Amino acid sequence: MAREAPPDLREVLHAAKPPAEEWMTTPAAPLKKYPYRPHLQGGTVTMSVDGSRIYALLRDEATMVVLDATSLALLQTIEVCETPEQVAVANGDTAYVTCAADRVIAVDARGQQTKEVAVTGQPHGIAIGPRGGVVVVTTRDGRAHAFDAALRPMWRSELAAEPRGVAIDAGGTRAVVAHLRGGTLSVID
Repeated sequence: MAREAPPDLREVLHAAKPPAEEWMTTPAAPLKKYPYRPHLQGGTVTMSVDGSRIYALLRDEATMVVLDATSLALLQTIEVCETPEQVAVANGDTAYVTCAADRVIAVDARGQQTKEVAVTGQPHGIAIGPRGGVVVVTTRDGRAHAFDAALRPMWRSELAAEPRGVAIDAGGTRAVVAHLRGGTLSVID
């Protein structure tokens, strides 16, 4: 029995990709390349600005652990909040954590909570501007909130349903938000 040749992967990927007008929200423009800075974008794990520490959220324990990036030795275990979602780290090693229930907190390098702001709508995604002056948080109810480094409100934007991940460009002037469903991105200028 003869076996059929597997399809070319490029053809499969091309066939699965929706037409551009279904997934692009802004006119096509040349992409700019920026250095990768993992500390600026939130996730359940991220690194310090200098790359020496790893910050990881342990949701079930309501804690954040800090590890040495070289040896992976545990440096700190910090109680953060019930249901921590994402963490991003600014210059000076201040970690900002979204807490799904109702708030965003800031934790300094000593592991002390230094700031807190109430945020309704189940905070989820978080990103920090390249100079640390703006913290953008997405909420599951369809909003993006911006705060300064002291967690004082700056602005709020209504978005499409179920925003999750957020990233801020290198100039700190544009945020891009990915949505859980619908294959859409929102761009906030």
